[in-house]
Amino acid sequence: MTFAHFTAELVERLTLTNRSEGFADIFVALLRELSKGAPDSPAALALALD
Repeated sequence: MTFAHFTAELVERLTLTNRSEGFADIFVALLRELSKGAPDSPAALALALD
């Protein structure tokens, strides 16, 4: 998964009109990493998207 593809997937999933069943997965992954005080890697987010 390229950075551009990853970014496009992230933006698509975070838009209000496209909140699908995958939105919860990516949102939870982001919140978990933020609560740890560590940035989430693109690889970890890509796994949550798949």
